[in-house]
Amino acid sequence: MAKATFNATETAEYRKMFDDLDSDKSGKLDHSEVQALLRAAGEEVSYARVGEIISMIDINQDGLIDFEEFINCMSVIKSGGGIGGQSSAMKQFGTASAKAARVLTVKGEGGTVHSISEEEREAFAEHINLLLGNDPLLASRLPMDPTSPTALFDCCKDGLIFIKLINIIEPGTVDMRAVNKKEKLSKFQTNENNNLAINAAKSIGCHLVNIGATNIMDGIPHLVLGIAWQIIRKTLLNNISLKNHPELWRLLEEGEELKALARLPPEQILIRWVNFQLKRAESSRSIANFGADLKDSEVYSTLLHQLDPSRCPLVASHSDKTMMASQVIDNVKAMGLKPFLKPKDIVSGNAKLNLGMVAQIFNANPGLSDLSAEEEEERMSVYDFAGLEIDENNSDTREERTFRNWMNSLNLEGFDGPGSTLYINDLYFDLCGGLPILKLMDRIEPGIVPWKKTHAKPKGRIHTVDNCNLVVSLAKQMDLVVVNIGGTDIVDQNKMLILAIMWQLMRRFTLDLLKTLSADGSVVTEKTVVAWGNTQVSKSKNPPAPIKNLNDKLLSNGVYLLHLCESICKGTVDWSLVISENESEDDMISNANY
Repeated sequence: MAKATFNATETAEYRKMFDDLDSDKSGKLDHSEVQALLRAAGEEVSYARVGEIISMIDINQDGLIDFEEFINCMSVIKSGGGIGGQSSAMKQFGTASAKAARVLTVKGEGGTVHSISEEEREAFAEHINLLLGNDPLLASRLPMDPTSPTALFDCCKDGLIFIKLINIIEPGTVDMRAVNKKEKLSKFQTNENNNLAINAAKSIGCHLVNIGATNIMDGIPHLVLGIAWQIIRKTLLNNISLKNHPELWRLLEEGEELKALARLPPEQILIRWVNFQLKRAESSRSIANFGADLKDSEVYSTLLHQLDPSRCPLVASHSDKTMMASQVIDNVKAMGLKPFLKPKDIVSGNAKLNLGMVAQIFNANPGLSDLSAEEEEERMSVYDFAGLEIDENNSDTREERTFRNWMNSLNLEGFDGPGSTLYINDLYFDLCGGLPILKLMDRIEPGIVPWKKTHAKPKGRIHTVDNCNLVVSLAKQMDLVVVNIGGTDIVDQNKMLILAIMWQLMRRFTLDLLKTLSADGSVVTEKTVVAWGNTQVSKSKNPPAPIKNLNDKLLSNGVYLLHLCESICKGTVDWSLVISENESEDDMISNANY
């Protein structure tokens, strides 16, 4: 039987698979790499058996598998060739390679191993196609092929897809005038776009760790999937809150205050919601996670039938869980949704993809009745923010959101041991214990916090007040202005005073950062920054008037800052897009966005 041949695309995909399996990048698979891929595929084989497999594939008998031998093996398998022990060895190797390609292990810097879920890669590609498939700017790349091992990474290399997704979450986050949109971009332009995407993602609260512009441009799989998931997660969960869905009032538990419910992260709200609907359906089931608790499809079956009984019949219990999961997917489609996970993802308990589908279901049909007038009045009382500037259409203030997202962008170590990360969901509630502020202070001025004097697990108000008193004491050591601020003000969530501390900490962090960039390491003051800015913009062709301080009204129309950007990087600003005379408020906002 003739061996199968592969076209250029298939050969490129096999090359990508081979390169990913070749963890030491030697160009050949050695004994340890073959054994590792067999283990990754769930096969524990002896050292001798690994040697037998290699010998059956290794044409030149050098004890290694190079790419030519690898693709020859795949060709033999595809054509059904091979005899006896050779056929068995090749099939075992080929099957293991395919499985390993579903969850690849890639070595990063320092020998760190990262797992790449191909199921998630396919699902993310599907979701991007769903959201952006009709965008004319992306017509040359979307829809992408979800089954391709490289399509997602290639399509996202220039940052445009991520920028478009971010603007779906919060319209106007990235001004598209500042984006490089040509079909072919230089490395510099691609890098600019990716920096825009990363900074914009952080500004909307995405939690990005060790992801840089070059990582996206180089298509580093685990890092691209990391930022993709953070942004996709936001597209799915952004509207799941008490503010956007006041009917979530129904999820209040006995003795619970609405404020506590309002502070729950979207994932916890969804778990509450699923259990609420299960209880309404008189089911004995409940969930505590989006993984193992959904694997048997019974919860999905009950939930969908409760929400839409006419289009979602109950799924009969069966020993074949994949068949049950397929019927669940059919019911989701019957609701008019396009799920991006597959039956096997439900059966395997993929928590990310299950979270995505539950969010899709909620967004389409939460199945909760409207609030009464009395309930609505009580709900609105939660958002009395003591005179702070409030957007009537937004429950949190601009300041709260800014400081919360800033803290999250710093990737501070959490309280669950090494490797955990601190995440702030509600600035006032999450900071009122004092410990997160101490973490922030220790980042800004390492060693300032005497951790042995803190209460890591405070028992009662007295311990919490002690922690917050320490915050105030250290703030004085850091030369922050904390007149008339006490630890109890933080514990009692005095919003104005907490914002005052956070503003000063952010300012200190920024000035310290500038200090590290100064030539001699000298202290950088606001006066220094203003003087530098005026010197820079004076070099412009038509320089604006100099500013006196960072509160100068000359900054309000954005023109000064655009001149500053242009002075740092020539050609950055397209001046035909800037309105510099007789600006209206809309013109000033347009300049500021640009």
